[in-house]
Amino acid sequence: MRTLWNILSIIILLSLGTFLTGGSLWLAKRAEEPNKWPKTKGIVQQMKVKTEYKNGKTRYGFDLKYEYKVDSKTYIGTKISRDSSGGMSLNDGYVRSMAKRFPTSSEVIVSYNPKDHKEAVLQFSEAPLYYALAFFTGVGSLVAIVLTLRKM
Repeated sequence: MRTLWNILSIIILLSLGTFLTGGSLWLAKRAEEPNKWPKTKGIVQQMKVKTEYKNGKTRYGFDLKYEYKVDSKTYIGTKISRDSSGGMSLNDGYVRSMAKRFPTSSEVIVSYNPKDHKEAVLQFSEAPLYYALAFFTGVGSLVAIVLTLRKM
């Protein structure tokens, strides 16, 4: 019975490790794509810090809108990075630093998707985080599998 449990544990750990590592690598590749996109100048039309009180906690966020042109057509962007949702965060330091970095009326460099000009970002630095996550989930899974095998 113990051997069956160890084999089942290894299968679960291997599956979970593969899923988490693969997902992290996919996110890293997606986060890197804007590095290759064309760039254009844009102007921040709006950057407002907002606060929300929910369940006894203060959450912070911002409303960002920037205007940019591609092939003489004007677009409005709202994302700082590809995977940013513009949602609320408990980290007001991050929100305030973004508000200082991209104040209303400032000129910004916009990276836009050449296949869909409506998709644009202002920065693209999330890939290293995702690669680190992939590394640690992969190593953690391998360590757990080795420890399980040693028990057999």
